[in-house]
Amino acid sequence: MRRFRIAVFWGLIFLVSAASCLIPRGERPGFPAEAWGTGTFQQEVEEWLREGFPFRQQLAEMCSGLELLQGRREVNGVLIGKSRLLEKTPPLNSEGLAGQAEALNRFAQRYPKMEVSLMLVPTASAFYQGDVSLYVDTANQSRYIQECASFLRRVNMVDAYGVMSAASGNSLYYRTDPRWNSYGAYTGYTSLAKTLGFRAVSTEQFNIEYPVSDFLGSLYQRAAWGRQFAEPIALYSYAEYEPVVDVERCFSAKTETYRSIFFREELEGADPLRVYLGEDCPVLRIRTNRDNGKRLLVFSEGTADGMMQFLPLHYEEIALVDFSQLGEKHWTDYLEAGDYTQALFVYQTVSFGEVDLAGML
Repeated sequence: MRRFRIAVFWGLIFLVSAASCLIPRGERPGFPAEAWGTGTFQQEVEEWLREGFPFRQQLAEMCSGLELLQGRREVNGVLIGKSRLLEKTPPLNSEGLAGQAEALNRFAQRYPKMEVSLMLVPTASAFYQGDVSLYVDTANQSRYIQECASFLRRVNMVDAYGVMSAASGNSLYYRTDPRWNSYGAYTGYTSLAKTLGFRAVSTEQFNIEYPVSDFLGSLYQRAAWGRQFAEPIALYSYAEYEPVVDVERCFSAKTETYRSIFFREELEGADPLRVYLGEDCPVLRIRTNRDNGKRLLVFSEGTADGMMQFLPLHYEEIALVDFSQLGEKHWTDYLEAGDYTQALFVYQTVSFGEVDLAGML
């Protein structure tokens, strides 16, 4: 085995040397051979390749392969599993939970006519850690969610964890990206039904199309490994009729109006998952053909995007606010809080503590 590793290593050197012949001569960084056998080898090689060598992705994959040959199962914070890649979830700090919950309590008190709910979405490692040998998710996301719920008053906690855990026999997250896939978003949508007071529509009532068959996400880019885990991107459309009338994307200096929540041109871009709602914007409004007096205000860092394939069936309007895109403006510069009957905060467990709810609300 040791001779095989040495042969592969020198094979890599030969390929890199051949590739470098195609590059115009000039100052180039030296190959970090001294990093071989250390935990920084893959990172240093990827930086070296990024600075001017062709075939970077293919060579980076070879470097990751060498890391795996040494028995490692983690590359750049990405865990290599039998059937997927997992982002290593850091320990969740519960020290700030009381403050976050209190910001939501004050929000609910400020708008007493608005029903307020919180949905904390676990990461994939909460359900699929068994895919990676000897890995234990120490984040304990279930306990984190329960502790947060204990601080809430006048704010409903959505049981996303319980519903998703029951459905985790199916794949709820992309195998090479930390975000949930469309079925995971559908499962999240069903967990909202009891809290928000609607009856979830079954998957049989949707048409499902697969415009991309070989999606590779951000974990693949970071690990330079996992091409074998490529998979389709699914788009759900209600079979009986199209509920969305228009989508309004609001920026600080302009507003753009579209006819669909799907931005198919993004499928060819750097992040194909922007197909749901397009590029990030401060505020997005979805108007539907429903006339039931129900309007939903959603605060999210992007986790809620996939659920917009389903939620418009139950509301005449949905507004999404992304605090990270607001800049110097406040969300009330775009929206009237009194226009909405319900407010929903949707965040992954790992990002919830990073949001300045007290300052942004």
